[in-house]
Amino acid sequence: MMLTSRRFLPAALRLAAILGLPATTTAAPSGEAERVIVIGVDGGDGRLVEELMDAGQLPNMSRLRDMGSFARLGTQVPNESPTAWAALNSGRNPGETGVAGFIRRNLVGGMPSPGFGHLVSETGALEDFDSRPLTAKGDKTTWTYGAGGAVFVAFLILFKLLLRMRFVTALVSSAVLGAVGGYAGGAMRDNYPDAYPRYTNPQEAQNFWDVAGEAGVRSIVLDSAQSFDAKSPEGVHVLHGLGTPDARGGLGDWLIYTDSDTEFDRIPLGRKSSTAGRIFKVDSRGGSVATKFYGPKDFARKELLQRELDELNARKNDPSIGYKESQALRAELAPRINELQTELEESEAINHGVALDLTVEPKDDGRYEVAFGDQRQTLAVGDWSDFYELTFNLNPMLKVHGVTRCKLISVEPEFRLFINTLDIAPEAPPFWQEISAPADYSAELASSGTFETYGWACMTMPFKDGQIEPELLLEDIEFTLKWRERVTFDQLARDDWELFMSVFSTPDRVQHMFYQYYDEGHPQYDPAVAERKTTFFGKEIMLKEAIPAIFREVDRVVGRVLDEVLTDGDVLLMCADHGLQSFRYQVHINNLLHELGFLALKEGATVKDGDKLTSYIDWKNTRAYAMGLGYIYLNLQGREKYGIVKPDEVDATMRELTDALLGWRHPETGEQVVESVYNLSEIHTGDFIDRESDLVTGFRPFYRVSWSTNSGKMPLEEVGGEVVPGPILVDNTSPWSGGHPSVAEHQVRGLFFSSQPAELPEGGPNLLHIAPTVLDLLGVDVPTEMDLPPLKIGG
Repeated sequence: MMLTSRRFLPAALRLAAILGLPATTTAAPSGEAERVIVIGVDGGDGRLVEELMDAGQLPNMSRLRDMGSFARLGTQVPNESPTAWAALNSGRNPGETGVAGFIRRNLVGGMPSPGFGHLVSETGALEDFDSRPLTAKGDKTTWTYGAGGAVFVAFLILFKLLLRMRFVTALVSSAVLGAVGGYAGGAMRDNYPDAYPRYTNPQEAQNFWDVAGEAGVRSIVLDSAQSFDAKSPEGVHVLHGLGTPDARGGLGDWLIYTDSDTEFDRIPLGRKSSTAGRIFKVDSRGGSVATKFYGPKDFARKELLQRELDELNARKNDPSIGYKESQALRAELAPRINELQTELEESEAINHGVALDLTVEPKDDGRYEVAFGDQRQTLAVGDWSDFYELTFNLNPMLKVHGVTRCKLISVEPEFRLFINTLDIAPEAPPFWQEISAPADYSAELASSGTFETYGWACMTMPFKDGQIEPELLLEDIEFTLKWRERVTFDQLARDDWELFMSVFSTPDRVQHMFYQYYDEGHPQYDPAVAERKTTFFGKEIMLKEAIPAIFREVDRVVGRVLDEVLTDGDVLLMCADHGLQSFRYQVHINNLLHELGFLALKEGATVKDGDKLTSYIDWKNTRAYAMGLGYIYLNLQGREKYGIVKPDEVDATMRELTDALLGWRHPETGEQVVESVYNLSEIHTGDFIDRESDLVTGFRPFYRVSWSTNSGKMPLEEVGGEVVPGPILVDNTSPWSGGHPSVAEHQVRGLFFSSQPAELPEGGPNLLHIAPTVLDLLGVDVPTEMDLPPLKIGG
């Protein structure tokens, strides 16, 4: 099963040269391990971890370094979690994985618009889902005749043979009951709609644990990023992570109910936040509140309503009926058609559907009973609830099960109830949106206690929107790490695996949000706030200590693995998708392209036009534009609707633009802002490179692509009656104060550890080494499609 020679793609050689890796196409096998354990750390910054080890704050990682090896791990471009994890999991570059990043530019009629790059919203047909229940298999006719026939035969046997009724009486009675049974069977099958909204994964490359599984290696993978919606071989158990939607079919919807004088929007719409939250105005009388809690959309009812609407429209537009009859029919059908149209429009507007009663009632002991439907818990002000395990009935046969927690933040002088994301219940995920492989693995994991399943764990979004305090976010960070640690060590204790991987994402979340307290040079740094104290994992810390503190907790987990799990025949690897830097300054890339002469502003553009890329650009004089997390696109002839860059001008234009970006300097300090510019056609290859941008920026530390550029905006302002581009550089005033997308790759490298000495290439290892290294350690042939050879570890 060992492989002694390997073929690598030409693009791998180009990638190796750019990243400073050896350009070799062969590698000797590095030996077999009895078991391989991989600890993934989302946002595990190699630079910061090295500093903390040298300061004596991470004794277990230091121990691991002394046992084997440590290095900073090269990431991928663009250095975003979906892109990097997909590459790490498969050993293949983004042009081959098909995962372009969080954002992907879509061309509709040649005009660009932003969309998701790490997931695809689509509708699946009922027959596509293997795990659908027996009652959802077969069509209505089959169930009508099948159920009717079964009931008929059963009663005929009962009446004739057991009750000895006269044959004719038995036959007639059985036929009547069979007809009833057939009608019931058909009606039951009618409860299953034909189409199901879901998210699918654009990942096109096979993950290393599935390669190992096909070779007979038993594997457990927990919270695997960018692996959702994937099937795995027998003997491979995977709990999906990043990319997995919530129980509403959304992306982390959270809710706040408040009687604040500054809120006015009530149920069902509420006020939408800038991310995925909604704030609802309620009336509170001494802490007594009665409102609604919204769950998933009732897509089954929507299908029935749409079907009825289509039928009514077909009737009223029937060309075979006369004019007078047509007018009378239209008048007769109009009220119902209007009702259907209104209900369908409202169901789309509110983005949620089936509701439970939500009540808060004061108790005699000063606490409050918080009830979601018939699920009740009693909380003091400031308490978190345990999980509420909720069921939303779409119809008699179709249910959605979800779990959530809430915190009663305050009652007086302002009522404020925070409700976290409604996660898919791991005990009973919907058959159209599986969260594990095999489908029932999540229920097996939940047998020792339920847990969160939404792919972006932790309450970063309400914090980004300014709706919760940092102390509340840290409470949730602690909760998340604790349940993931519990599940991880429960599964490590099993004896039916040779490959184990668990990903911990909390360091990423803490760094994204707490650099404003850690970095004294950040525009938002306030010593008084940074020194505010809170309790984190039972210890008192200041907010400015949160980043080192979360790495100390990961270090504690590593110590448990070393002391409780690792044996002489095992190899432990630690890896990360990327690192992070403080995000002090935003760069409006479209404004920069305008200054450099590559983007022209449309004559007569208004300030408001800057909010939409297709509204402010003069396409006939624009050679490049930006959309996404540092992505730059040429206005290419034959691709963009009004493209002006000819195919034979592409290389020269790319070089000119690259030189201009690298040469641009901060207008006040004179420092270089763009350290690197990546031409993805030179470092990536594969069938899906067309999903990527043409260029990606690599900013120096503290700079990052602006929030506006993500969706292609260009901030404009009016000066002396003329609309002109706004400043290129602005302070980052968002709580999202740490970043990595669009930062130069060498500035945000992750961590790499091995429990045995590793022969590391000049320039350091890259995350593309992880997949082939794990397979090689297990004695599994490394697929020739993987971009880099395995690292030699041990021996």
